[in-house]
Amino acid sequence: MTDKYTIIKENFDTTNGTTTVIISTHLGHFEGTTVIDDIDAEYPSVYQGYEIALAKALRKFAQAAARILKHEVKTLSNMISETFGHGPVDAKSHPVKVLLATTKMKKEELKLWQDRIENITTTIKTALPQEIS
Repeated sequence: MTDKYTIIKENFDTTNGTTTVIISTHLGHFEGTTVIDDIDAEYPSVYQGYEIALAKALRKFAQAAARILKHEVKTLSNMISETFGHGPVDAKSHPVKVLLATTKMKKEELKLWQDRIENITTTIKTALPQEIS
C-alpha cells in the first residue's frame, strides 16, 4: 500500500490560532486540525501548527491503511485455516506458497503502518502534550 499523499488545502486562522491541513491519498481525503495558543509569535505558530495538523492528517491516513491491512490479514489467515483444516495439503504447491507469502507480506506491511502511527502519535504528543486527539 502506497504512502503517497498530496496536500490539497492548508489554512492558518490568525484570529484563533487554528491550523487545518487536508491531504489527498489513494484512500481518500484526510484532515488534521490543531490550535496553537501562542499566536503572538506568528511564524513559529504557523509552522508548528502546520506540522502538527499535517501529522494528524497523516495519522488518520495511516490508521485507515492499517484498518484495511488488518482486514486483509484476517481474510488471508482464515483462508490458510480453511486450506489446512480440510485434510492433507501440499505445502509446497504454488497456490499454498503464494497464500503463505502474501499473508507474511501483509503482516509485515501492517506492522510498518502501525509503527508509523505510533511514531506520528509520539511526535504530536511531544509537540503538544495537551492535544492528543
